[in-house]
Amino acid sequence: MDPVLVEQQAGRKRQKSYLELQIRLLRLVQIGLWVGGVGVSLGLFPQTRPLQTFFLVSLRGPLLRLVGVGLATYGSVWLSGLVLDNLFAALRQEQWQNASTYRLSKRLSTFAGVSKGVAATTLVLLGSLAGLASVGVNIGPLVASLGFIGLGISLAAQDLIKDVINGLLILIEDQFAEGDVIVVDGRGGLVEHMDLRLTQLRNTEGSLISIPNSAIRVVENLSNGWSRVDLGIVIAYENDLEQAIRITEQVALQMYRDPAWREQILEPPEMHGVDDLGERGITLRVWIKVQPLQQWRVAREYRRRLKHAFDQAGIQIPFPQQTLWFHSPLEMRIQGLSPEETHRLLHLMESRLDARLRERDPVASDLTK
Repeated sequence: MDPVLVEQQAGRKRQKSYLELQIRLLRLVQIGLWVGGVGVSLGLFPQTRPLQTFFLVSLRGPLLRLVGVGLATYGSVWLSGLVLDNLFAALRQEQWQNASTYRLSKRLSTFAGVSKGVAATTLVLLGSLAGLASVGVNIGPLVASLGFIGLGISLAAQDLIKDVINGLLILIEDQFAEGDVIVVDGRGGLVEHMDLRLTQLRNTEGSLISIPNSAIRVVENLSNGWSRVDLGIVIAYENDLEQAIRITEQVALQMYRDPAWREQILEPPEMHGVDDLGERGITLRVWIKVQPLQQWRVAREYRRRLKHAFDQAGIQIPFPQQTLWFHSPLEMRIQGLSPEETHRLLHLMESRLDARLRERDPVASDLTK
């Protein structure tokens, strides 16, 4: 994927995070206004003033502290997300100054999403403990028993632990990252989202495929470092083989020298000559080393140019055809008649048809003979 496009996507994600934060802050303000309005309304009528008193007394106690802890946790989660987004964005911007570290910048983009999830989980856990402590619950024994609770969770959710461990290994070993095109167990697509538990792919039909990380054993990364256009071009046996090889190589070299495609094609194309002598024709093999995710664009353009070059040179591309051989002549028979009677009947019909044609147009009849 183009680094500029990746940076644009990261920028849109940051803008979306800012917008979501503003929306949630406005919702909190709206909820506060509603609660304040209800409290003031309760004091306007003598029948509801006891409810207002109970409401105010409750706010002075643990309820107010619990609400404060909840709001603080909520704000910390979103603030940590914004801080991590800006931090990794700055790191990516610094790394993109060097094209050789583009892969590292893509990994940073993936680490940003994973780090936000880990930070949010940690803050929610700490906020829950702080909330329990604010209402008078002794969290000392609870903290001491967290080890046993974690052991029980690990035994009950072994698949989840496997997902997390395999997700960490994928990130550390750089098997793939967000923005790569991969194939896992026959399912391929663009890595749209990845965290420690699962990987989500978007295939060419737009379907979102979610794969647990523990199920990823063998992965094909089609966009790590560089890609290759591997084309097998089939020509008919009647063509001049040397001419076909020369034209195939010339078209690839012309495309390599074209300024419009020079950035996508990394090295001069490799012409490997005759790769197979098959039933349909002769297969010529050509390789073109290209930028990641550019192999499909380059292949489509190269096929288009090669077809025009073949048409100008008169080189035929084979198409499915079949020749039938019969050991004996075919005979037409009419049901109920012998072969001799069928032949006489057909001859009589041909004679009558010829006579009618002569009656209508004698000149045309003579030309059809």
